[in-house]
Amino acid sequence: MPPGPNHFVGIDVGKRELAVAVRPAGPVFTVTNTAQGHAHLLRRIGPDPACIVLEATGRYHRPLHTTLITAGLPVTVINPSRLHGFRLSEGVQAKTDGLDAEILARFAEQKRPAPTPLPSPARVELGDWVRTRDFLVTQREAFTNRRAEMPPALWPGHDRVIALLAEQIAESDQQIAGIIASDPELARQASLVQSLKGVGAVTTAILLALLPELGQVSGKAIASLAGVAPRDDQSGTRSGKKRLRGGRARLRQALYMMALSTTRWEPVIKAHYEHLQRRGKPKKVALMACARRVLGILNAMIREGLTWHATKVGQGQFLPTPP
Repeated sequence: MPPGPNHFVGIDVGKRELAVAVRPAGPVFTVTNTAQGHAHLLRRIGPDPACIVLEATGRYHRPLHTTLITAGLPVTVINPSRLHGFRLSEGVQAKTDGLDAEILARFAEQKRPAPTPLPSPARVELGDWVRTRDFLVTQREAFTNRRAEMPPALWPGHDRVIALLAEQIAESDQQIAGIIASDPELARQASLVQSLKGVGAVTTAILLALLPELGQVSGKAIASLAGVAPRDDQSGTRSGKKRLRGGRARLRQALYMMALSTTRWEPVIKAHYEHLQRRGKPKKVALMACARRVLGILNAMIREGLTWHATKVGQGQFLPTPP
């Protein structure tokens, strides 16, 4: 029998099984992570849960997320680090699938997080290709570095692997470009992002794939998600330096590389960077400040449908005062 109205559901997702907990007074049970198991889950939790929370688990949670959204249920996918912090706050040290589901249900009951929208199939496919490209680039760098340490007799084998990886990276670039071009919304966003000098195809693909919230949240929220928002470090009379913490590490890397490029090629961002350096900011601090500013502008550009040169910043209306 389904539980009563306004209950909270936590689901621990595994490759083969789902552990499900229902609060405030419900059972903990398991179902298979298959279409049949999802149908059984829907019958068990009923049509009116107040909130369902599951943990992001690579690809394994995607079919379940789709099933729950299609059924019109409020489902939130949370970052594992957020669940870890909540577990510590609850004083729970043991770990089982059923206990994880119970912790997720408690999180749903206490925090009531906003639902996570379902990404479009094109954006999901784009994310898979972006991560594949990252893996191939990492492997190519590893073989290139290893080749330099090997005797000449082993170089030909390494060269063949490096050449194959280069071909696969080029194929990934073609697939990524095709996915963006074939989806109207992705193509629109890519066109706006690349209207800024210094933002290339790779950075654009990473932003679109790994930051689907772009254009949908505030500037502060987007900076926090991307890991470029400085965090305070203060206690009593001590005031430490602000540091970048949390967020999505791959995005932060991409934004740093974007800042290196835009501070060279875009006059407005270059002027902002030089202004920060004149104020005594270290190079990396100034670059990340530029990355944060550019990300906030890109966020507004996508929300308003503006190209870089259509914004007031792009028109040079907020240039810093010359020295």
